[in-house]
Amino acid sequence: MSANRTPRDEIKARFIELSKGPQFYWWLGHVATFVFGTLFHLKALLDPSSASKHYHRALLGSMISYGISIYKTYGAPQFNLQFLQRVMADENVQYSVLATTFYLRPSILDSNTRYGRDHYSELSFNLPNTSYLYLIVALLPFTVYSMFHTLGYTRQTILPILNPNISTELEAYRRAGSSVSLSTTAKASQFISTFVSAYYSRVLSFVCTWEVAVVMPWCVFFALLFRISLLVPIFYFQFLRIRYVTSPSTRTAFTNVKAFLDKYLLPGNASPSIPPSVTRAYVMACDFISRFGQAPQTQPQQ
Repeated sequence: MSANRTPRDEIKARFIELSKGPQFYWWLGHVATFVFGTLFHLKALLDPSSASKHYHRALLGSMISYGISIYKTYGAPQFNLQFLQRVMADENVQYSVLATTFYLRPSILDSNTRYGRDHYSELSFNLPNTSYLYLIVALLPFTVYSMFHTLGYTRQTILPILNPNISTELEAYRRAGSSVSLSTTAKASQFISTFVSAYYSRVLSFVCTWEVAVVMPWCVFFALLFRISLLVPIFYFQFLRIRYVTSPSTRTAFTNVKAFLDKYLLPGNASPSIPPSVTRAYVMACDFISRFGQAPQTQPQQ
């Protein structure tokens, strides 16, 4: 009976088999984060009234994807200190908790949050739709990371299911050049490969700088305004601490941000209009931040 299968039946059977594994749902979670995150960023600027639902759907997708990664790595949770120390040093756990934190907080889009809409507009210097800009700050890294996860899995797994001969096509194209015509799936695979190779490093550097220079001040600012819990910047500080230890890109981002601020805030470089108390606070903050990267010590990534 299998000899009578159409190509469509074969593709359907391969997708059914793929759906039996958790990695497929990991990919769907990242697809949701990328799609709804992109919709949120567009609608927050063009049609803010309908943007909130996309924000929460995008974070839910991240929670699913990171949750699957955590379960695959550690299995069922164990209620002991050693297990807790292991998982809390894992970036997937940190991003999962971060997504959950931003998801569960009462939305600052709503008028019935801690401050009323009129009072909040006054605090926000009367800029139009300011609250949506702050949610863009939080969601942007999740959206960007999910875009690359989505593209990678699509190229490596989804496209070969649609076209099992894709590797042969691409190899023939590499050997013969433009004289060989490619199928749509092979062209898509080639485009994804070229795009990721060209932009991944630069975009990763941008996102790491965004996490250090934008998201952290955002958390502190809104905690001081009582728009979010004071625990959020504390947790985010710990999140950056783990990232500093485990991610060379994050360490580079800290170095670049510090070099930029040194030109304007370091004593001797600072403008006379900047109060000495500000430069002293900056030096103290730099000394403190330079120490938090010493720990925690984590296991080498496999």
